[in-house]
Amino acid sequence: MGFRLNLNEAVKRRQESPISIDTGPLDPAEYRAIDQQLVPHWRTFYRLLWHLGIRVSEGLAITVADLTSSGVVVGRLKKSEDAREELPLPRWLLDELKAQAPLRKSRRVFPYTRQAAHAALLKAARAAGLSRRVHPHNYRHAFGRRALLLKLGGSELDHKQLVAGLMGHSSTRYVDRYGRPGKPEIEAAWRRLHASP
Repeated sequence: MGFRLNLNEAVKRRQESPISIDTGPLDPAEYRAIDQQLVPHWRTFYRLLWHLGIRVSEGLAITVADLTSSGVVVGRLKKSEDAREELPLPRWLLDELKAQAPLRKSRRVFPYTRQAAHAALLKAARAAGLSRRVHPHNYRHAFGRRALLLKLGGSELDHKQLVAGLMGHSSTRYVDRYGRPGKPEIEAAWRRLHASP
Protein backbone atom coordinates (compact mmCIF):
# COMPACT_ATOMS: atom_id res chain seq x y z
CA MET A 1 0.00 0.00 0.00
CA GLY A 2 1.57 3.27 -1.14
CA PHE A 3 1.52 6.52 0.76
CA ARG A 4 -1.39 8.74 -0.27
CA LEU A 5 -2.29 12.09 1.14
CA ASN A 6 -5.66 13.48 0.23
CA LEU A 7 -6.08 17.16 -0.55
CA ASN A 8 -7.77 18.01 2.75
CA GLU A 9 -4.95 16.42 4.74
CA ALA A 10 -2.33 18.24 2.66
CA VAL A 11 -4.03 21.60 3.22
CA LYS A 12 -4.36 20.91 6.95
CA ARG A 13 -0.68 19.98 7.25
CA ARG A 14 0.34 23.10 5.32
CA GLN A 15 -1.75 25.29 7.65
CA GLU A 16 -0.28 23.63 10.74
CA SER A 17 3.29 23.80 9.46
CA PRO A 18 5.53 25.98 11.64
CA ILE A 19 7.61 26.86 8.57
CA SER A 20 6.42 29.85 6.62
CA ILE A 21 8.02 31.50 3.65
CA ASP A 22 8.55 35.23 3.75
CA THR A 23 8.20 36.63 0.22
CA GLY A 24 8.94 40.18 1.29
CA PRO A 25 11.84 41.83 -0.52
CA LEU A 26 15.40 40.95 0.36
CA ASP A 27 17.40 43.89 1.58
CA PRO A 28 20.84 44.50 0.03
CA ALA A 29 22.67 43.10 3.08
CA GLU A 30 20.73 39.83 2.84
CA TYR A 31 21.41 39.69 -0.90
CA ARG A 32 25.17 40.12 -0.36
CA ALA A 33 25.26 37.53 2.44
CA ILE A 34 23.47 34.93 0.31
CA ASP A 35 25.50 35.83 -2.79
CA GLN A 36 28.74 34.97 -0.98
CA GLN A 37 27.44 31.51 -0.10
CA LEU A 38 26.13 30.46 -3.51
CA VAL A 39 28.18 28.24 -5.82
CA PRO A 40 29.14 30.01 -9.09
CA HIS A 41 26.29 28.88 -11.37
CA TRP A 42 23.64 29.62 -8.74
CA ARG A 43 25.36 32.92 -7.91
CA THR A 44 25.01 33.98 -11.55
CA PHE A 45 21.39 32.83 -11.61
CA TYR A 46 20.40 34.77 -8.50
CA ARG A 47 22.34 37.85 -9.62
CA LEU A 48 20.25 37.71 -12.79
CA LEU A 49 17.04 37.64 -10.72
CA TRP A 50 18.31 40.51 -8.53
CA HIS A 51 19.20 42.73 -11.50
CA LEU A 52 16.21 41.96 -13.74
CA GLY A 53 13.37 41.21 -11.33
CA ILE A 54 12.31 38.22 -13.41
CA ARG A 55 10.45 35.21 -12.07
CA VAL A 56 12.47 32.08 -11.30
CA SER A 57 10.75 30.19 -14.14
CA GLU A 58 11.62 32.99 -16.57
CA GLY A 59 15.27 32.79 -15.53
CA LEU A 60 15.41 29.01 -15.78
CA ALA A 61 13.95 29.15 -19.30
CA ILE A 62 16.78 31.32 -20.69
CA THR A 63 18.64 29.57 -23.50
CA VAL A 64 22.06 30.21 -25.00
CA ALA A 65 20.26 31.69 -28.04
CA ASP A 66 18.58 34.28 -25.74
CA LEU A 67 21.93 35.93 -24.91
CA THR A 68 22.54 39.10 -26.93
CA SER A 69 25.38 41.61 -27.13
CA SER A 70 23.74 43.86 -24.51
CA GLY A 71 21.48 41.63 -22.44
CA VAL A 72 19.14 38.70 -22.50
CA VAL A 73 15.81 37.96 -24.16
CA VAL A 74 13.32 36.82 -21.54
CA GLY A 75 9.94 35.20 -22.08
CA ARG A 76 7.51 36.93 -19.71
CA LEU A 77 5.12 34.36 -18.28
CA LYS A 78 2.15 36.52 -17.36
CA LYS A 79 2.22 39.24 -19.98
CA SER A 80 -0.68 39.34 -22.41
CA GLU A 81 1.03 41.18 -25.28
CA ASP A 82 4.47 40.37 -26.74
CA ALA A 83 5.74 37.85 -24.22
CA ARG A 84 9.43 38.04 -25.16
CA GLU A 85 11.52 41.11 -24.53
CA GLU A 86 15.20 41.95 -24.43
CA LEU A 87 16.33 43.17 -21.03
CA PRO A 88 19.66 45.00 -20.67
CA LEU A 89 22.28 43.72 -18.25
CA PRO A 90 25.36 45.29 -16.70
CA ARG A 91 28.36 44.24 -18.83
CA TRP A 92 30.00 42.32 -15.96
CA LEU A 93 26.83 40.25 -15.39
CA LEU A 94 26.35 39.59 -19.09
CA ASP A 95 29.97 38.36 -19.28
CA GLU A 96 29.39 36.16 -16.23
CA LEU A 97 26.21 34.76 -17.79
CA LYS A 98 27.94 34.05 -21.11
CA ALA A 99 30.78 32.33 -19.26
CA GLN A 100 28.21 29.98 -17.67
CA ALA A 101 26.58 29.12 -21.01
CA PRO A 102 29.38 26.98 -22.49
CA LEU A 103 29.52 24.97 -19.27
CA ARG A 104 25.98 23.76 -19.87
CA LYS A 105 25.37 20.99 -22.40
CA SER A 106 21.64 21.64 -22.66
CA ARG A 107 20.05 24.48 -24.57
CA ARG A 108 19.11 26.19 -21.33
CA VAL A 109 21.79 28.18 -19.54
CA PHE A 110 20.40 26.95 -16.20
CA PRO A 111 19.00 23.43 -16.78
CA TYR A 112 17.41 23.04 -13.38
CA THR A 113 13.97 22.89 -11.79
CA ARG A 114 12.32 25.57 -9.66
CA GLN A 115 12.67 23.20 -6.71
CA ALA A 116 16.43 22.90 -7.25
CA ALA A 117 16.72 26.69 -7.43
CA HIS A 118 14.82 27.03 -4.16
CA ALA A 119 16.92 24.33 -2.46
CA ALA A 120 20.16 26.05 -3.51
CA LEU A 121 18.86 29.35 -2.15
CA LEU A 122 17.79 27.82 1.17
CA LYS A 123 21.19 26.17 1.58
CA ALA A 124 23.01 29.45 0.91
CA ALA A 125 20.69 31.42 3.23
CA ARG A 126 21.31 28.94 6.06
CA ALA A 127 25.08 29.12 5.47
CA ALA A 128 24.81 32.93 5.53
CA GLY A 129 23.04 32.76 8.89
CA LEU A 130 19.74 34.29 7.76
CA SER A 131 16.94 33.58 10.19
CA ARG A 132 14.07 34.01 7.75
CA ARG A 133 13.04 31.38 5.24
CA VAL A 134 13.74 32.88 1.84
CA HIS A 135 12.24 32.10 -1.54
CA PRO A 136 13.39 32.95 -5.08
CA HIS A 137 10.44 35.34 -5.37
CA ASN A 138 12.13 37.53 -2.71
CA TYR A 139 14.48 38.62 -5.49
CA ARG A 140 11.60 39.78 -7.68
CA HIS A 141 10.05 41.71 -4.82
CA ALA A 142 13.43 43.27 -3.99
CA PHE A 143 13.79 44.46 -7.58
CA GLY A 144 10.28 45.92 -7.54
CA ARG A 145 10.97 47.68 -4.24
CA ARG A 146 14.26 49.13 -5.47
CA ALA A 147 12.63 50.30 -8.72
CA LEU A 148 9.72 51.88 -6.84
CA LEU A 149 12.04 53.71 -4.43
CA LEU A 150 14.23 55.10 -7.25
CA LYS A 151 11.68 57.78 -8.16
CA LEU A 152 12.68 57.73 -11.81
CA GLY A 153 10.75 60.89 -12.63
CA GLY A 154 7.35 61.94 -13.86
CA SER A 155 4.11 61.78 -11.93
CA GLU A 156 3.36 59.02 -9.44
CA LEU A 157 1.22 57.28 -12.06
CA ASP A 158 3.99 57.58 -14.68
CA HIS A 159 6.42 56.09 -12.20
CA LYS A 160 4.09 53.20 -11.34
CA GLN A 161 3.59 52.51 -15.05
CA LEU A 162 7.35 52.48 -15.55
CA VAL A 163 7.85 50.04 -12.66
CA ALA A 164 5.01 47.85 -13.99
CA GLY A 165 6.78 47.79 -17.37
CA LEU A 166 10.12 46.89 -15.79
CA MET A 167 8.46 44.05 -13.90
CA GLY A 168 6.54 42.75 -16.92
CA HIS A 169 3.17 43.56 -15.33
CA SER A 170 0.29 44.53 -17.59
CA SER A 171 -1.26 46.78 -14.92
CA THR A 172 -0.08 49.17 -12.21
CA ARG A 173 -2.32 47.50 -9.62
CA TYR A 174 0.43 44.95 -8.93
CA VAL A 175 3.03 47.62 -8.20
CA ASP A 176 1.59 48.75 -4.86
CA ARG A 177 2.81 45.59 -3.14
CA TYR A 178 6.40 46.69 -3.70
CA GLY A 179 5.81 49.92 -1.78
CA ARG A 180 4.82 48.21 1.45
CA PRO A 181 7.50 48.51 4.11
CA GLY A 182 9.40 45.33 4.80
CA LYS A 183 10.75 44.10 8.12
CA PRO A 184 14.08 45.99 7.78
CA GLU A 185 12.22 49.30 7.20
CA ILE A 186 9.91 48.70 10.15
CA GLU A 187 12.85 47.83 12.43
CA ALA A 188 14.73 50.95 11.26
CA ALA A 189 11.64 53.07 11.96
CA TRP A 190 11.46 51.68 15.50
CA ARG A 191 15.15 52.47 16.06
CA ARG A 192 14.66 56.04 14.81
CA LEU A 193 11.58 56.50 16.96
CA HIS A 194 13.35 55.25 20.07
CA ALA A 195 16.39 57.40 19.36
CA SER A 196 14.38 60.64 19.40
CA PRO A 197 13.37 62.25 22.73
